[in-house]
Amino acid sequence: FNTAEEWDSVGFVFGDKEKPVKNVLVALDLTTEVFDKAVEFNVDAIITHHPFLFGDDHAEELETYQYKKNLLERINNTGMGVFHLHTNFDKAKKGMAYAVSKKLKLSGKQVKDSYGILINKEMKVSDIYKMFLDNETPIFKDNGINKNRIVSSFSIIPGAAGVKDIMNHHEAGAEFIITSDIKWSTWLAAKEHMISLGAVTHGIEKE
Repeated sequence: FNTAEEWDSVGFVFGDKEKPVKNVLVALDLTTEVFDKAVEFNVDAIITHHPFLFGDDHAEELETYQYKKNLLERINNTGMGVFHLHTNFDKAKKGMAYAVSKKLKLSGKQVKDSYGILINKEMKVSDIYKMFLDNETPIFKDNGINKNRIVSSFSIIPGAAGVKDIMNHHEAGAEFIITSDIKWSTWLAAKEHMISLGAVTHGIEKE
């Protein structure tokens, strides 16, 4: 867990630490639906990728998101343990980017100081798009890259890549970078540096 970002919430976050664990449920997010499944299957712990509580002020977050407050009360009543594997999993050698690339039947190398991987494979941009469409996670936005362009390398960066991460991949040789939930300031920076970006729905991690 020591590779997680300082702001991140990973590892054991709540529940009964002394509860013996025989069965676990793994999910992308902790939702009411996920918890109901955990109860149905009588699991002892839930492991999710995304943290249930993101903000610094958990009390305020629980008041803002009433469903989280209700769900936390239900979880505490069962003693079920909740664990998060977020940025520490993203940074792992065989973490989220590796899992996505494996799902797409691609192989690549991890870029230093980055969550993502660089794939050295000559492909037409439109064919890269099709891979994501086939997995029901369509690219919904890009910054004007020619779909008929053939690139010799491209990168997949899980989560919402920032400017630094995108620049690392660009400098490593990526001609096209795919990530998610891109901020407007990041789109502008990519345009200024003439970096081709594509954004997929965050649900690609669920696949």
